[in-house]
Amino acid sequence: MTLIRFSERGGVDASNKAYEILTSSERLELVRLSDHELKVAGEFFKKYPKLSFADSATVALMQVRGIKELISFDQGFDGVPGIARREI
Repeated sequence: MTLIRFSERGGVDASNKAYEILTSSERLELVRLSDHELKVAGEFFKKYPKLSFADSATVALMQVRGIKELISFDQGFDGVPGIARREI
C-alpha cells in the first residue's frame, strides 16, 4: 500500500482503496505478530540498519513461519541471510 500511495499512478485515494480491499477480503489472512515474533522483529531491527521496523517485522514473520522469498522493491532485504527478494 505504501508503494501505491507514493507511486506516480497511485496516490492517497488509490492506497486507501487498496487498504479497504485487502482488509475486507475473505481470501487473505490478516497476520498479527505474536510476542515472540515482535521480539524477533526487534532483534532484526537492531541488527540491520537498512530495515525499517515494518520490514523487520516482515523478516521476523518470514523466519518464524519458514518463508524464504518475498516480492519487494526494497533493497534493504538483500542484506538479510535466508531471504530471497524478487521484483516483479
